[in-house]
Amino acid sequence: MSLSTAELRDRISSARGLPSPPAITVKLIELCGDPETELVDVIEIVRHDPSLTARLMRLANSSVYGRRRRTENLRQAVTLLGLDTVLTASLTLSLTAGRNLSARRSEEFRARRWNRSVHSAAIAEILSSFVPGVASDEAFLASLLQDIGVFVIDLLEPDVYEELDPDGTHEQLVDAERRGFGADHATVGSVLLEAWDLPPEIVDAVAASHRGPSNMVDLASVIGAAGILADGVSGDVDGSSAVDDVASLLHIDRSQIEASCARLDVMLAELASILEADAPTREMVDVLAEEAILLRQVQAQVTASQLNEKVADWKNEAERLATENRLDALTGVSNRRHLDEQLDAEHAAATRYGHPLSVLFLDLDDFKAVNDHHGHDVGDAVLVHAADLLRATIREEDIVGRYGGEEFLVLLPGTDQEGAGVLADRLITAFNSTAVELPDGSTHLQTTSIGVASLDHLGADASRASLVRAADMALYLAKAEGKNRMRHAAEPETPSAPTAAPANTGTV
Repeated sequence: MSLSTAELRDRISSARGLPSPPAITVKLIELCGDPETELVDVIEIVRHDPSLTARLMRLANSSVYGRRRRTENLRQAVTLLGLDTVLTASLTLSLTAGRNLSARRSEEFRARRWNRSVHSAAIAEILSSFVPGVASDEAFLASLLQDIGVFVIDLLEPDVYEELDPDGTHEQLVDAERRGFGADHATVGSVLLEAWDLPPEIVDAVAASHRGPSNMVDLASVIGAAGILADGVSGDVDGSSAVDDVASLLHIDRSQIEASCARLDVMLAELASILEADAPTREMVDVLAEEAILLRQVQAQVTASQLNEKVADWKNEAERLATENRLDALTGVSNRRHLDEQLDAEHAAATRYGHPLSVLFLDLDDFKAVNDHHGHDVGDAVLVHAADLLRATIREEDIVGRYGGEEFLVLLPGTDQEGAGVLADRLITAFNSTAVELPDGSTHLQTTSIGVASLDHLGADASRASLVRAADMALYLAKAEGKNRMRHAAEPETPSAPTAAPANTGTV
């Protein structure tokens, strides 16, 4: 038999005991569909739920989302994670509380399905980076919900899984559903999620997650691929075959998946703890990584100890390359490439949620003279000193990078024009108050000029490029007026007195 969508809707709507989103989740779903939603609306809803607030804080500070700074309050957590992730956290609270929905099945069966969902969600967040147009938070949520139909089928038709081998594969599970119920859990889950008014892209992706290889690579492809790798992590399928299947499904090279395997160990364990699932064994994750990284490069006679040594070397090399790709070799702050990536991300978040964003453009005054008179070794020492001074003065959540030569850019998420000006004044004071200790024992007082630009001053629709250009123009004006000072973008070009000493900077 095969149930139509209308028949499924009727069965689900008439069933007793099915889960439904709590009131807070319903409100968050409504906000997801409202283009006028503001950050304060989300925070106002979330702050009334201590459990949800605690989960958001744990997620924001976990390795799951790769955050570079510690989140200290709810506003920062909501800003960093975004509305889709807040919705995910709210849904998972009700899902973890309702895992006993399938009361006619064993706890082992229910736990196994929930574990697969959690593992799939973590893996989907990684795989989404390989598929243009697929957002990581959507991949995470859709993958977490892809197996919810299993619990629904077990409630409506418990005999479907009665003869199923507890250690059976996901394909065997799907076959049993189609024979015994008339629809697989992906179809059933999508009907339930549609009834919950979840975003259509999530509903459609869950419905299509079992479609197999396709010419079109989309959110559904990522969900299906995440489930395959989750089965590889759990040992339900061969790890190497799982990697090959995922590479085929997403139309990417196997090596791209190989480079992600080393991240799974910590990420899966931490996410499992947050979402009350069981982490996969360390051995299973290591097996998957070893197969993916080394299978095609080693011979049959290589010993297990040699394999482990090669895996450890590969992980160390990957960490070293990742650091080199992000940091400026001389100063240790972000390099231009990583700085541009962070600026793109912060600008996108600021424009999406309407929170402030400012940038400071700094140029070390008369730096060419330092190199000409003292040599490049001294010039390097001055650059390192400037980077250290910037890191020591800005907040932990701010981002500093070397833009080029003697120029630095500081990103200030959540900071408006007034706050950016206060920080710029403070930096002017810090440079005037701290001499550089040179290699020959002498000292050098290095000053800087700063241009300040803010979205709240330029307009919320200002582009990332125009924000930097405005700060650069303000820096040019500061230089023209005598250096050792800061200027705001688009201020009247009336000359002001040079800031030659800390007392003249108007510091706070």
